[in-house]
Parts: sequence; C-alpha cells; structure tokens
Amino acid sequence: MTEQDFDNFVFDFNSIEDETLNGDKIQVMRFSNALVHEKKYMNAIKKYGLDSPMTYKSRHRLDVAIKRFEKEVGINWPLK
Repeated sequence: MTEQDFDNFVFDFNSIEDETLNGDKIQVMRFSNALVHEKKYMNAIKKYGLDSPMTYKSRHRLDVAIKRFEKEVGINWPLK
C-alpha cells in the first residue's frame, strides 16, 4: 500500500457515517487511533528515516495502539 493509497483510505474512512461501522464506540475509536498512528509512523519514516529516535518513538506508539485494538476487538491488526 503506497502512502497515497493510505491517504485515500483514511480520507474515505473519515467520510463514513457512524451508522455504517460495526462495533461499539470503543472498538471504532481503537481502529481509528491505530490508523492515525500508522499514518504518523509512515510520516516519521519519510521525514526522519528508519534509524531516527523520532521514528522509534512513533513505532512504539503505533505498537501500543495496535495492541489496544487487538485486545479490544479480538482480531489481528490488518496492516502489518
């Protein structure tokens, strides 16, 4: 998935009405939080490179968001 594809997906996801999403409010929140951190991690890689402490910090935040999503929803994160 390219960055442009990801941007389009996030934009499309944000335009979806709440009634069309399955899951309770916390599950949807965990999903969107993981998506946001996925985007921030990709931006950190682009801006700082893979070996930067900023990128490692962003990756850690992404990992935390993914673990929370997986724990709450009970399925594996699809973007690994």
